[in-house]
Amino acid sequence: RYWPSVFCVEAADLKTQLALGNGPNYLLVDCRTIEERKVSTLSAPGALVIASDELRRRAADYVNAYGTIITFCTIGGRSGMFCKRFVDELIDFGHFPAERSDELR
Repeated sequence: RYWPSVFCVEAADLKTQLALGNGPNYLLVDCRTIEERKVSTLSAPGALVIASDELRRRAADYVNAYGTIITFCTIGGRSGMFCKRFVDELIDFGHFPAERSDELR
């Protein structure tokens, strides 16, 4: 919604995909603070849910292992900003082919 390179997935659509058993294809990245994560978290049957710090630490492993990485927060602003920065970093470090860089920025 905020950046062209960040594809928005609606919660209802994700819920449908998880119900269809597609969870193993998804990595969910929680961009909220530690305090917020202590209060609540998502239940995503079959999908792995990690913190944004974990994604940064093991970016190559996760990017290569999952077909879709979905970032989330409370409203969407922080997760959108995190996703935009993360995609830019992947492009800058050569993790995407040069011919695809323009479509992701």
